[in-house]
Amino acid sequence: MGGMACSSSGVGGLDMPVQDVRAQSRVSKVEIGQLVFIAAASLVILGLRRLHTHLPFDMPAVARLAPAYAIGGLSAYGRVARLAGLF
Repeated sequence: MGGMACSSSGVGGLDMPVQDVRAQSRVSKVEIGQLVFIAAASLVILGLRRLHTHLPFDMPAVARLAPAYAIGGLSAYGRVARLAGLF
């Protein structure tokens, strides 16, 4: 029954497995990218913890402010890129 619904909508029966494989490969690339990002962020955090004793400034104050500046910077970049796409 499901095959007939797909073929009547213009999607051939043989095209469906190929599309499924393509969708799965895209999902895998996204998940790998997320894992790489988490690994990189973890390495940065571990590196900063080791440098904490050698830094001439108060690390907890910087650690509290850094996420806010990072989020603000990324959102400003996204806004500018979106506005640039309009023109």
